[in-house]
Amino acid sequence: MALDGGSGPDGHVAGAFARRSGFQNGRFTIVGGRMDGEWRLSATPFFDPRSGRFQGYRGQARRPYLHEVAAQPEKAAISGLSSDSLRQLVHELRTPLNAILGFAEIIEQELFGAAGVEYRDMAGKIAVDARHLLAAFDDLDLAARVSRGDGSSAPELMDPDQLVTQIAARFDDQAIAGGSAIDIAIAPALPQVRIDPVQGERMVQHLLRTLISVAPAGETVTGACWFQPDGGAGRVVLAIDRPSSLTGLDEGQLLDPGYGADGDWADGPLLGLGFSLRLIRSLAASCNGSLDIEPGRLLLAIPAATMADDAADLG
Repeated sequence: MALDGGSGPDGHVAGAFARRSGFQNGRFTIVGGRMDGEWRLSATPFFDPRSGRFQGYRGQARRPYLHEVAAQPEKAAISGLSSDSLRQLVHELRTPLNAILGFAEIIEQELFGAAGVEYRDMAGKIAVDARHLLAAFDDLDLAARVSRGDGSSAPELMDPDQLVTQIAARFDDQAIAGGSAIDIAIAPALPQVRIDPVQGERMVQHLLRTLISVAPAGETVTGACWFQPDGGAGRVVLAIDRPSSLTGLDEGQLLDPGYGADGDWADGPLLGLGFSLRLIRSLAASCNGSLDIEPGRLLLAIPAATMADDAADLG
Protein backbone atom coordinates (compact mmCIF):
# COMPACT_ATOMS: atom_id res chain seq x y z
CA MET A 1 0.00 0.00 0.00
CA ALA A 2 2.89 2.37 -0.76
CA LEU A 3 1.96 5.93 -1.72
CA ASP A 4 3.60 8.01 -4.45
CA GLY A 5 7.32 8.28 -3.85
CA GLY A 6 7.51 5.12 -1.76
CA SER A 7 5.90 6.48 1.41
CA GLY A 8 3.15 4.48 3.05
CA PRO A 9 2.04 2.19 5.86
CA ASP A 10 2.73 -1.48 6.32
CA GLY A 11 0.06 -4.12 5.84
CA HIS A 12 -0.69 -4.22 9.58
CA VAL A 13 -1.91 -0.61 9.43
CA ALA A 14 -3.51 -0.99 6.00
CA GLY A 15 -5.38 -4.13 7.07
CA ALA A 16 -6.60 -2.50 10.28
CA PHE A 17 -7.80 0.54 8.33
CA ALA A 18 -9.72 -1.69 5.91
CA ARG A 19 -11.42 -3.40 8.87
CA ARG A 20 -11.87 -0.10 10.75
CA SER A 21 -10.08 -1.64 13.75
CA GLY A 22 -7.38 -0.38 16.08
CA PHE A 23 -3.67 -1.05 15.70
CA GLN A 24 -0.49 -0.63 17.72
CA ASN A 25 3.08 0.10 16.68
CA GLY A 26 2.39 -0.22 12.95
CA ARG A 27 5.15 0.91 10.62
CA PHE A 28 4.78 3.98 8.42
CA THR A 29 7.63 4.97 6.10
CA ILE A 30 8.10 8.52 4.83
CA VAL A 31 10.47 9.09 1.94
CA GLY A 32 11.99 12.56 1.68
CA GLY A 33 11.51 15.79 3.59
CA ARG A 34 12.00 16.66 7.24
CA MET A 35 9.92 13.69 8.37
CA ASP A 36 11.91 11.18 6.32
CA GLY A 37 12.34 7.69 7.81
CA GLU A 38 10.38 5.13 9.75
CA TRP A 39 7.60 5.92 12.21
CA ARG A 40 5.47 3.79 14.53
CA LEU A 41 1.72 4.45 14.61
CA SER A 42 -0.82 3.47 17.26
CA ALA A 43 -4.47 4.49 16.93
CA THR A 44 -8.06 3.55 17.68
CA PRO A 45 -11.03 4.17 15.40
CA PHE A 46 -13.86 6.48 16.40
CA PHE A 47 -17.43 6.50 15.12
CA ASP A 48 -20.30 8.95 15.10
CA PRO A 49 -22.30 8.23 18.28
CA ARG A 50 -25.60 8.78 16.51
CA SER A 51 -25.16 7.26 13.06
CA GLY A 52 -22.38 4.81 13.91
CA ARG A 53 -20.46 5.89 10.80
CA PHE A 54 -16.70 5.65 10.81
CA GLN A 55 -15.13 9.07 11.37
CA GLY A 56 -11.41 8.34 11.42
CA TYR A 57 -8.65 7.48 13.88
CA ARG A 58 -7.28 9.02 17.05
CA GLY A 59 -3.73 8.11 17.92
CA GLN A 60 -0.09 9.05 17.91
CA ALA A 61 3.10 8.58 15.92
CA ARG A 62 6.63 8.20 17.21
CA ARG A 63 10.07 7.26 15.98
CA PRO A 64 10.90 3.55 16.51
CA TYR A 65 12.87 2.51 19.56
CA LEU A 66 16.33 1.06 19.02
CA HIS A 67 15.19 -2.49 19.69
CA GLU A 68 12.48 -2.15 17.01
CA VAL A 69 14.94 -1.48 14.20
CA ALA A 70 16.69 -4.41 12.53
CA ALA A 71 20.11 -2.93 11.79
CA GLN A 72 21.28 -6.20 10.20
CA PRO A 73 18.26 -8.07 8.82
CA GLU A 74 20.34 -11.03 7.71
CA LYS A 75 21.38 -11.64 11.31
CA ALA A 76 18.26 -10.36 13.00
CA ALA A 77 17.33 -11.72 16.40
CA ILE A 78 15.15 -10.57 19.23
CA SER A 79 17.22 -7.74 20.62
CA GLY A 80 18.49 -8.02 24.16
CA LEU A 81 17.24 -11.57 24.76
CA SER A 82 19.35 -14.69 24.96
CA SER A 83 17.85 -17.99 23.87
CA ASP A 84 17.35 -18.99 27.51
CA SER A 85 15.68 -15.68 28.36
CA LEU A 86 13.42 -15.95 25.33
CA ARG A 87 12.32 -19.47 26.26
CA GLN A 88 11.60 -18.33 29.82
CA LEU A 89 9.58 -15.37 28.52
CA VAL A 90 7.58 -17.66 26.22
CA HIS A 91 6.85 -19.98 29.15
CA GLU A 92 5.64 -17.09 31.32
CA LEU A 93 3.39 -15.80 28.54
CA ARG A 94 2.05 -19.20 27.59
CA THR A 95 0.84 -20.03 31.12
CA PRO A 96 -1.74 -17.23 31.50
CA LEU A 97 -2.72 -17.54 27.83
CA ASN A 98 -3.60 -21.21 28.37
CA ALA A 99 -5.81 -20.13 31.27
CA ILE A 100 -7.55 -17.53 29.08
CA LEU A 101 -8.08 -20.14 26.37
CA GLY A 102 -9.52 -22.58 28.91
CA PHE A 103 -12.04 -20.08 30.27
CA ALA A 104 -13.02 -19.01 26.74
CA GLU A 105 -13.71 -22.64 25.81
CA ILE A 106 -15.77 -23.11 29.00
CA ILE A 107 -18.00 -20.17 28.02
CA GLU A 108 -18.18 -21.12 24.35
CA GLN A 109 -19.18 -24.71 25.13
CA GLU A 110 -21.40 -23.71 28.09
CA LEU A 111 -19.68 -26.27 30.32
CA PHE A 112 -20.70 -24.49 33.55
CA GLY A 113 -24.15 -23.37 32.44
CA ALA A 114 -26.00 -21.45 29.77
CA ALA A 115 -24.41 -18.36 28.20
CA GLY A 116 -25.88 -15.79 25.84
CA VAL A 117 -25.23 -15.98 22.11
CA GLU A 118 -23.13 -12.80 22.14
CA TYR A 119 -20.98 -14.11 25.01
CA ARG A 120 -20.44 -17.44 23.25
CA ASP A 121 -19.53 -15.69 20.02
CA MET A 122 -17.07 -13.42 21.82
CA ALA A 123 -15.57 -16.38 23.70
CA GLY A 124 -15.13 -18.24 20.41
CA LYS A 125 -13.22 -15.31 18.90
CA ILE A 126 -11.02 -15.08 22.01
CA ALA A 127 -10.27 -18.80 21.76
CA VAL A 128 -9.26 -18.48 18.09
CA ASP A 129 -6.94 -15.54 18.85
CA ALA A 130 -5.46 -17.39 21.83
CA ARG A 131 -4.66 -20.43 19.68
CA HIS A 132 -2.94 -18.18 17.12
CA LEU A 133 -0.83 -16.65 19.89
CA LEU A 134 0.05 -20.08 21.28
CA ALA A 135 1.22 -21.13 17.81
CA ALA A 136 3.38 -18.00 17.64
CA PHE A 137 4.85 -18.77 21.08
CA ASP A 138 5.65 -22.29 19.89
CA ASP A 139 7.50 -20.80 16.91
CA LEU A 140 9.50 -18.49 19.18
CA ASP A 141 10.38 -21.38 21.47
CA LEU A 142 11.42 -23.50 18.49
CA ALA A 143 13.57 -20.67 17.08
CA ALA A 144 15.33 -20.29 20.45
CA ARG A 145 16.06 -24.02 20.64
CA VAL A 146 17.33 -24.18 17.06
CA SER A 147 19.64 -21.20 17.66
CA ARG A 148 21.14 -23.10 20.62
CA GLY A 149 21.38 -26.32 18.66
CA ASP A 150 19.38 -28.31 21.19
CA GLY A 151 15.96 -29.88 21.37
CA SER A 152 16.38 -32.21 18.41
CA SER A 153 15.94 -35.95 18.69
CA ALA A 154 17.90 -38.69 16.94
CA PRO A 155 17.46 -38.66 13.15
CA GLU A 156 15.38 -41.39 11.58
CA LEU A 157 14.65 -42.58 8.07
CA MET A 158 11.52 -40.91 6.74
CA ASP A 159 9.50 -41.27 3.56
CA PRO A 160 9.27 -37.75 2.01
CA ASP A 161 6.27 -38.75 -0.10
CA GLN A 162 4.29 -39.71 2.98
CA LEU A 163 5.49 -36.65 4.92
CA VAL A 164 4.47 -34.11 2.27
CA THR A 165 1.19 -35.88 1.44
CA GLN A 166 0.05 -36.05 5.07
CA ILE A 167 0.87 -32.43 5.84
CA ALA A 168 -0.70 -31.15 2.61
CA ALA A 169 -3.88 -33.06 3.47
CA ARG A 170 -3.82 -31.52 6.94
CA PHE A 171 -3.89 -28.03 5.42
CA ASP A 172 -6.52 -28.77 2.78
CA ASP A 173 -9.34 -27.54 5.01
CA GLN A 174 -7.46 -24.34 5.86
CA ALA A 175 -6.80 -23.62 2.20
CA ILE A 176 -10.39 -24.34 1.18
CA ALA A 177 -11.71 -22.11 3.99
CA GLY A 178 -9.59 -19.28 2.59
CA GLY A 179 -10.85 -19.91 -0.93
CA SER A 180 -7.60 -21.55 -2.03
CA ALA A 181 -6.40 -25.09 -2.76
CA ILE A 182 -3.20 -27.17 -2.59
CA ASP A 183 -1.78 -29.11 -5.52
CA ILE A 184 1.66 -30.72 -5.07
CA ALA A 185 2.93 -33.19 -7.67
CA ILE A 186 5.13 -35.85 -6.06
CA ALA A 187 7.54 -37.90 -8.16
CA PRO A 188 7.34 -41.69 -7.75
CA ALA A 189 9.92 -43.79 -5.87
CA LEU A 190 11.48 -40.97 -3.85
CA PRO A 191 14.44 -42.07 -1.71
CA GLN A 192 14.14 -41.74 2.05
CA VAL A 193 15.70 -38.90 4.02
CA ARG A 194 17.39 -39.22 7.40
CA ILE A 195 16.24 -36.37 9.66
CA ASP A 196 14.79 -35.63 13.06
CA PRO A 197 11.12 -36.56 12.45
CA VAL A 198 9.79 -33.64 14.54
CA GLN A 199 11.91 -31.05 12.76
CA GLY A 200 11.14 -32.61 9.38
CA GLU A 201 7.43 -32.28 10.00
CA ARG A 202 7.81 -28.71 11.25
CA MET A 203 9.81 -27.64 8.20
CA VAL A 204 7.19 -28.81 5.72
CA GLN A 205 4.32 -27.67 7.94
CA HIS A 206 5.71 -24.15 8.34
CA LEU A 207 6.45 -23.81 4.63
CA LEU A 208 2.96 -24.82 3.53
CA ARG A 209 1.18 -22.90 6.30
CA THR A 210 3.14 -19.73 5.55
CA LEU A 211 2.51 -19.76 1.80
CA ILE A 212 -1.14 -20.75 2.15
CA SER A 213 -1.69 -17.87 4.55
CA VAL A 214 -0.39 -15.26 2.08
CA ALA A 215 -2.03 -16.75 -1.03
CA PRO A 216 -4.94 -14.64 -2.32
CA ALA A 217 -8.41 -16.15 -2.07
CA GLY A 218 -9.16 -18.44 -4.97
CA GLU A 219 -5.51 -19.07 -5.81
CA THR A 220 -4.14 -22.62 -5.78
CA VAL A 221 -0.86 -23.20 -3.94
CA THR A 222 1.11 -25.39 -6.35
CA GLY A 223 4.39 -27.23 -6.10
CA ALA A 224 6.34 -30.39 -6.78
CA CYS A 225 8.58 -32.84 -4.93
CA TRP A 226 11.35 -34.77 -6.69
CA PHE A 227 14.78 -36.37 -6.29
CA GLN A 228 17.76 -34.35 -7.53
CA PRO A 229 21.10 -36.14 -8.08
CA ASP A 230 24.10 -34.05 -7.09
CA GLY A 231 27.09 -36.35 -7.43
CA GLY A 232 26.67 -37.80 -3.96
CA ALA A 233 23.59 -39.35 -2.43
CA GLY A 234 21.50 -36.55 -3.95
CA ARG A 235 18.73 -34.66 -2.26
CA VAL A 236 14.95 -34.54 -2.11
CA VAL A 237 13.55 -31.16 -3.15
CA LEU A 238 10.15 -29.73 -2.25
CA ALA A 239 9.47 -26.71 -4.46
CA ILE A 240 6.45 -24.49 -3.78
CA ASP A 241 5.55 -21.87 -6.37
CA ARG A 242 5.28 -18.33 -5.10
CA PRO A 243 1.74 -17.07 -4.54
CA SER A 244 0.99 -14.02 -6.68
CA SER A 245 1.16 -11.87 -3.52
CA LEU A 246 4.93 -12.51 -3.38
CA THR A 247 5.62 -11.74 -7.04
CA GLY A 248 8.50 -9.36 -7.57
CA LEU A 249 9.84 -9.47 -4.01
CA ASP A 250 13.52 -10.31 -3.72
CA GLU A 251 15.08 -12.49 -1.04
CA GLY A 252 15.96 -9.55 1.18
CA GLN A 253 12.37 -8.33 1.19
CA LEU A 254 10.96 -11.78 1.89
CA LEU A 255 13.35 -12.33 4.80
CA ASP A 256 12.87 -8.84 6.27
CA PRO A 257 11.93 -9.46 9.92
CA GLY A 258 9.80 -6.31 9.98
CA TYR A 259 7.00 -5.05 7.80
CA GLY A 260 7.80 -3.49 4.45
CA ALA A 261 6.23 -0.41 2.92
CA ASP A 262 4.65 -2.64 0.28
CA GLY A 263 2.64 -4.28 3.03
CA ASP A 264 2.33 -7.39 5.08
CA TRP A 265 -0.75 -9.61 4.83
CA ALA A 266 -3.58 -9.47 7.32
CA ASP A 267 -3.98 -13.27 7.29
CA GLY A 268 -0.26 -13.98 7.15
CA PRO A 269 1.94 -15.54 9.83
CA LEU A 270 1.49 -13.81 13.18
CA LEU A 271 5.25 -13.25 13.60
CA GLY A 272 5.69 -12.13 10.02
CA LEU A 273 6.66 -13.74 6.74
CA GLY A 274 10.36 -13.07 7.27
CA PHE A 275 10.43 -14.77 10.68
CA SER A 276 8.68 -17.86 9.32
CA LEU A 277 11.03 -18.23 6.35
CA ARG A 278 14.09 -17.73 8.55
CA LEU A 279 12.82 -20.38 10.93
CA ILE A 280 12.33 -22.84 8.04
CA ARG A 281 15.84 -22.08 6.77
CA SER A 282 17.32 -22.67 10.25
CA LEU A 283 15.47 -25.97 10.62
CA ALA A 284 16.70 -27.08 7.19
CA ALA A 285 20.29 -26.11 8.00
CA SER A 286 20.15 -28.14 11.23
CA CYS A 287 19.74 -31.31 9.12
CA ASN A 288 22.24 -30.26 6.39
CA GLY A 289 19.46 -29.03 4.13
CA SER A 290 18.62 -25.64 2.70
CA LEU A 291 15.82 -23.24 1.82
CA ASP A 292 16.57 -21.47 -1.45
CA ILE A 293 14.50 -18.57 -2.73
CA GLU A 294 14.17 -18.32 -6.51
CA PRO A 295 12.25 -15.71 -8.51
CA GLY A 296 9.27 -18.01 -9.03
CA ARG A 297 9.41 -20.52 -6.18
CA LEU A 298 10.85 -21.57 -2.82
CA LEU A 299 12.92 -24.76 -2.67
CA LEU A 300 13.30 -26.81 0.50
CA ALA A 301 16.05 -29.41 -0.05
CA ILE A 302 17.05 -32.26 2.29
CA PRO A 303 19.92 -34.73 1.61
CA ALA A 304 18.73 -38.18 0.60
CA ALA A 305 19.71 -41.09 2.82
CA THR A 306 22.72 -43.12 1.70
CA MET A 307 22.92 -46.90 1.51
CA ALA A 308 25.00 -46.79 4.70
CA ASP A 309 22.13 -44.95 6.43
CA ASP A 310 19.70 -47.63 5.27
CA ALA A 311 21.97 -50.40 6.54
CA ALA A 312 22.50 -48.66 9.87
CA ASP A 313 18.78 -48.24 10.34
CA LEU A 314 18.12 -51.90 9.57
CA GLY A 315 20.91 -52.96 11.91
